[in-house]
Amino acid sequence: MSSVPRPTFGPNGLVTPAESAIVDGVFADLNQAFGGGLNPAPETPQGQLAASIGALTGYCYDAFVNLANQ
Repeated sequence: MSSVPRPTFGPNGLVTPAESAIVDGVFADLNQAFGGGLNPAPETPQGQLAASIGALTGYCYDAFVNLANQ
């Protein structure tokens, strides 16, 4: 199971998690996949990978919200 938070349905419709929470979840998944001990600093390759995957996931969530609101 992934550590990346998923969108939920609230009283006003679809609610997406903050991008910082998404990036934290992605980094937790990467850290577990590589056996732990990764440096989360944004200037490291693993930090860049987590930020890129987190941004892409956030963009997909935003696109889904846009479609749901049509």
